[in-house]
Amino acid sequence: MNSEFKAKNIEFANMSFSFPHWRHGAIPKSTIFSLKRLIKENPQALFFAAAGNSGSRISDNHREGAYPATFNLKNIVSVGALDTDHLYEEKMPDYK
Repeated sequence: MNSEFKAKNIEFANMSFSFPHWRHGAIPKSTIFSLKRLIKENPQALFFAAAGNSGSRISDNHREGAYPATFNLKNIVSVGALDTDHLYEEKMPDYK
């Protein structure tokens, strides 16, 4: 698949799925690493990744949150949802 991204000059990809950390055992470690390699080796493409809507935090320890949204790569846009239809700057830390 990696060569297809470059050959077809893909500019963006929607990744509306989320995987837990491989240590949880739900996803094989090789799947997570293959996904990261795909994104990393295609810097010409922008990847939109679901951050998950469970209210979990995406943190630097990468054992929380969801993959690929937690990969520390410059060509990922992590997308999530909020529990409100009105945004107030002073309430940002309280939204889920």
